[in-house]
Amino acid sequence: PYLDAADIAICHMEFPIGAPGQEAGKYGYGEGAYKWLAPYEIADAARRAGYTRCSTASNHSNDIGEAAIDSTLNALDDAGLSHVGTARTPQEALVTTFVANDVRVAHLAYTSSNNEPPPVDWRLAQTEVERVVADVEEARRQGAEVVIVSLHIGIELLEAPIGRDRAMVEQITAATRIDAIVHHGPHVIQGYDRVNGVPVYWSLGNHMSGMGRAAEHGDGVHSGRS
Repeated sequence: PYLDAADIAICHMEFPIGAPGQEAGKYGYGEGAYKWLAPYEIADAARRAGYTRCSTASNHSNDIGEAAIDSTLNALDDAGLSHVGTARTPQEALVTTFVANDVRVAHLAYTSSNNEPPPVDWRLAQTEVERVVADVEEARRQGAEVVIVSLHIGIELLEAPIGRDRAMVEQITAATRIDAIVHHGPHVIQGYDRVNGVPVYWSLGNHMSGMGRAAEHGDGVHSGRS
């Protein structure tokens, strides 16, 4: 009911999603982190839970390569979920707006990839201050009345944002007009703040899956970057 009551209910889809029938699970170990693929059915499950849109820019977005970026967005399309953060074509990566309850909205999403080399720029929106600022300005030029920025960055399981992430948010909010920043990546709840007057929701935690604390992992935290 909380999701159903929202004009926009945004999820973050951290793992790439496989095609129908494709085996899900762990796909080896990459640049300091396991590689993962979620089952095709998770997109429909998110939609039935009440989500209407997903950010897909994650440190795991290109774990299984560009084919899985494509299958992720195909699955979300099939489920009727709009999305931002990864793209199948350069055109799809362009800034766009949409209308929710008679308000024109832009929702943008960025991350830092676990994998080297990362995909080309239009495939995955990388977290760079200049890019975020330019995209927000483009959204405003398109008439966006509300601009929401999702950032999938940080160190997992910490109780407060790290200095470099806070510094990035300070730079972005000082340079352009954003209505809210939604931060995720650490997988725990870090709290609410205002940075240069902008509401910042630091690390929202996990809504549909769980992780143990760092001390509970046999091999430590599974990723240095989120």
